[in-house]
Amino acid sequence: MNTRYYKKYIEKAIEQDPTIITIKRKIITDDGFGGKKEETIELEPQTIRIYNKKAQREIVSDTGTIMGYTLKFLAKGGTDIQEGDTFTWQGKTLKVAFVNDYFGICKQGELEVIK
Repeated sequence: MNTRYYKKYIEKAIEQDPTIITIKRKIITDDGFGGKKEETIELEPQTIRIYNKKAQREIVSDTGTIMGYTLKFLAKGGTDIQEGDTFTWQGKTLKVAFVNDYFGICKQGELEVIK
């Protein structure tokens, strides 16, 4: 497979509507005494594309079923983004709910609005 073509295609798609984000990631480490220590780190700014705004989704929780929305993102293959990461976009805090890596060419996933 010629991945160079696909990487260029992804780069052009991201450049059409880029969003620069600063990811916050929770790291849990052993404290050495049988407990765990939780720390939040901030990664370097990264460029992704957020799209398919306000896609309808049914969200089931303990309180019942509600209609909500999720956003999707597209990123280059080398972007450091993982499930559980959070960042701020347009005044909202978003959480990465799902990430799929496509052969190192790109990453696509879903974002949940949490605040």
